[in-house]
Amino acid sequence: MGECLCGLLLVLQLGWIGFGIGRNAYHRTYLPAATYLQQHAGPHDLIFAASEFAFQLGFYNNLSDDSTLGYFTGKRAAYIVVDEAGYVEAFKGFAKINPELERYIRKTLTEDYQPVYTGSVYTIYRRKQGVG
Repeated sequence: MGECLCGLLLVLQLGWIGFGIGRNAYHRTYLPAATYLQQHAGPHDLIFAASEFAFQLGFYNNLSDDSTLGYFTGKRAAYIVVDEAGYVEAFKGFAKINPELERYIRKTLTEDYQPVYTGSVYTIYRRKQGVG
């Protein structure tokens, strides 16, 4: 009985690993979004994005992981990268604990920025011209 259970766990683990490899999320979702930013953002453009983007964009340059989109700092990014697992989930939490912050985020993304890249995981917004 124990050997059968061990074998089943091994098959499940190997299947899960194979599924992850087959999805190839790094090449299909992350790299295209990071490449878009590398091609369009200027060297001094502030970017709000999850910290994982530092591997492509640099750790000490113009990247800030700020899911409040500058609400507390007053900073305005040229680009905002919204990902389903990180920023979107944070936004949902803000709606419950700080409705004013949630309104600020909704206004920021709908009035001050426009989507310029949409992938399966990441949406990149660029600040509209003339918006402070």
